[in-house]
Amino acid sequence: MPESRMEQQADEVALLRDQLLTWRRTALHMWAIGVSSNYSPAVPDACQERAASRGDAEHWQAELDAMRRTLSWRVTKPLRAARPLLGRLRRAVGR
Repeated sequence: MPESRMEQQADEVALLRDQLLTWRRTALHMWAIGVSSNYSPAVPDACQERAASRGDAEHWQAELDAMRRTLSWRVTKPLRAARPLLGRLRRAVGR
């Protein structure tokens, strides 16, 4: 019976991790759209990406650096660090 409970918990952890990653991906995408000074809803994202120049790469690197300095990024650092440990735990449980 304990193995079944561990399997259920491992499944729940996997589901929550997937939901967290989906939420994070969506939030970062919407944030990037919001901070982009060149974004125009009339221009498809693919065209916008093709039109990007090398200067844009520096701009986005600066944006990424700014994001990494935010409180939320620093607070969630332990969660990101725990991700590999979760994988090892799942493998040890036999998933």
